Amino acid sequence: MNFFNGITQNYGIAIIVFTFLFYSLLFPLRWSQSKSFKKAAGNAPKMKDLQEKIKALQKKGLPADDPRLRELQMQQLKMTKDALPIGGCLPMLLQFPLLIAFYTAVTVSLEVRQASFIWLPDLSAADPWHILEFAFAISMVLAMKFTPTTPAVSPEQQMQQKMMTYLMPVMMLWVMWAAPSGLLLYWLFGNMVSFGQQILINRLNKSGAPPETEIVDEVPKGAKKVKPKLSTS
Repeated sequence: MNFFNGITQNYGIAIIVFTFLFYSLLFPLRWSQSKSFKKAAGNAPKMKDLQEKIKALQKKGLPADDPRLRELQMQQLKMTKDALPIGGCLPMLLQFPLLIAFYTAVTVSLEVRQASFIWLPDLSAADPWHILEFAFAISMVLAMKFTPTTPAVSPEQQMQQKMMTYLMPVMMLWVMWAAPSGLLLYWLFGNMVSFGQQILINRLNKSGAPPETEIVDEVPKGAKKVKPKLSTS
């Protein structure tokens, strides 16, 4: 941090520059995370169909070792494993040591004390106008709404995801109400960079998506009609 402060001659600008560089290094992880969640979203309808088939077989009273039931369960397990977002939490985990270091720097370091930035008289103290706290909560809502998540299969999971999108920022607003403004400045600008990265990733995913396969309902002339085999189950 002192290195960037030596270049910018301002700790507020130094925090912003450092945050931008750090989140830029995390971009490949976010890109990999987005691909995993996109794959999971594509498998969500198939997963729901498998769950309905498994429930239907279980209602018939089939034993747990029934071949049909085990085959469907193996398909469900494979689909879950293939779409598992490995490293999905890695960007967040990598930020925890940095958050601890930032908190230590802005509360213990003598250089940061009395360091001002725009309307903030002291980066080691809380924002007297609480502008950063509300801006941080709003940025968190935007970041969570645009960040891909594991697709919800049931309505209960959808409700939980919606509640987390709005309850988590409110909780963090209460927790960070008296936090040092330097720490909030890092987290706020980090959310803004993440928001911009996610918009870029969404556009790249949309432009690089393969064309949808057209489903033709009509049977070509001259094609033989095959009588489907009836299942004996």
